[in-house]
Amino acid sequence: MATIKMFLYNKPTFNLSMKILIISPSNTFPALSGGAVRTNAFLKYLAKRNKIFYVYNKYHQVKEVREGKIKSKTNISNVKLYPVGPSVRAAQLFNPLLLIKSYKIIKKEKIDLVIGEFAWSGVYLSLLKLLTNVSYIIDEHNIEYELVKFNYGLLGKLISPTIQLYEKLTWKFSKYIFCVSENDKKAIINIGISDKKIIVVPNGIDANLFKKTNKNEIRTKLKLNFDDLIVLFFGKLDYSPNKETVNIIYNEIMPRTLKILKMSEFSNENSEHAQKPLVFDKRKNIKFLIVGSNPPNLKHENIIFTGPVENIKSYIDASDIVVNPLLHGAGARFKILEAIACGKRVISTSIGAGELADEGIKGFLVISDDWDDFAEHVINNLSKKDRRPPRWFLDRYTWKNVINKLNLFCG
Repeated sequence: MATIKMFLYNKPTFNLSMKILIISPSNTFPALSGGAVRTNAFLKYLAKRNKIFYVYNKYHQVKEVREGKIKSKTNISNVKLYPVGPSVRAAQLFNPLLLIKSYKIIKKEKIDLVIGEFAWSGVYLSLLKLLTNVSYIIDEHNIEYELVKFNYGLLGKLISPTIQLYEKLTWKFSKYIFCVSENDKKAIINIGISDKKIIVVPNGIDANLFKKTNKNEIRTKLKLNFDDLIVLFFGKLDYSPNKETVNIIYNEIMPRTLKILKMSEFSNENSEHAQKPLVFDKRKNIKFLIVGSNPPNLKHENIIFTGPVENIKSYIDASDIVVNPLLHGAGARFKILEAIACGKRVISTSIGAGELADEGIKGFLVISDDWDDFAEHVINNLSKKDRRPPRWFLDRYTWKNVINKLNLFCG
């Protein structure tokens, strides 16, 4: 049985193509969430050097795809796809048909390695190892027991120890563990897993994000004026941390931002109430644009919910800044990486920025954990021109370079 060695930040040397089976809890075509983007990037770039077999539940987590409003189409070459039904949410808990299909592929194709996406895949990985003795890697998009503990109240605190035990057992028998950040790596080490088997594979971005698109195309589609100032937030809106973030934008960030504008207009007419000048023309209108599946039923003349979109880049390019007032979550942040790749400034909480706060992305990332201060940063960055991100950012975070840091070879 082939073994795998991983070396980060070295020039890739693939000596022999491997047969890799990747399993996923849901359909990732099209990729409309961070998890799906990560999985599809693995498929795309690992397929350049290896034979990839992809087994996944037919169920798509975005209802607009399930309802046919957005077409589910694949665009990844050199990957054999095996969608497994039924296309129902319950299949994500446990689908014996997916286990059977994976087992048959391992035996028929003589698979060298299985990669499981999310902690969800742990039960399949463990059973497949027991049945076939194939080595496996688990790709931890998040540390699930931490997310459950902090996002689901009392119930989360009660069940998180059970989830932690489940994850620990899965990690114990894995060949390697992929995680997205050093903080996640520390969390895994802290429950007794050797650091030698933990590989930090950060989230990445598509190099195409660096190419400019027509800023006015989306504004026309949304019936916005070309000189409107757009504050953008995007993500899967039924994901608990993002759902909370939308409420923060609606109840905290947007009211404060509009209040600053109103006070500024008043101070220009009444010098005794003088405020510090704004960096943009106060007569321009501000719109908060929120993009993502399953939007909430919130109404305001300054807020627009688009639902899910297939090309988030167009919406980033159409915006003036991106905000990420996240209070819970883990890992590296797709929305920040993608926004900076498009040359946008991002205003984020320290939780929202995660380890990116320490990357030294000056001129692109502003950190604030006070809502009044956050709103002022929104105002003062709205009219600043887009900038191309530094070269090191491209080298570090494009998916091609991220995946190439994993030198898989038979030893």
